Amino acid sequence: MNEEKIEDITQSPLEIGLKGKSYKLGAIGFIDFGDFAQYIKGQKIELTEHIKDRELKLQIIEKIMNEPIALEKEYGTINGVSYMAWKAIQKYQPEITLKDMNNLIDMDNFEQVSIILNNLGGKIENPTKKAKANR
Repeated sequence: MNEEKIEDITQSPLEIGLKGKSYKLGAIGFIDFGDFAQYIKGQKIELTEHIKDRELKLQIIEKIMNEPIALEKEYGTINGVSYMAWKAIQKYQPEITLKDMNNLIDMDNFEQVSIILNNLGGKIENPTKKAKANR
């Protein structure tokens, strides 16, 4: 499926105004959520840098790597909203960095950005139609 078709289905690109500038948001896909999960794990692993006991540190890192991430919980944080907005904006402006995005999203616009991200998937026209299996 090409990007034009995805935009037709999801009704993207939406636009969002952040700090006086307008940005286009592309559709967020499964790969973006996978990237987000890895990002969260990386953030948690960074927190272990201060642990001096090498064995304990390795145990904690192993636990972080093996545990599933509660994406819905993490997605609702300012860190999660910034990351997913960054992924959506990168579809049209690949030069924007996560650091740039962290400077654009704050408590004043957090709720607005969250609502827009939650609606990025568009609407399903006929949710009651089901696929039929051939027997």
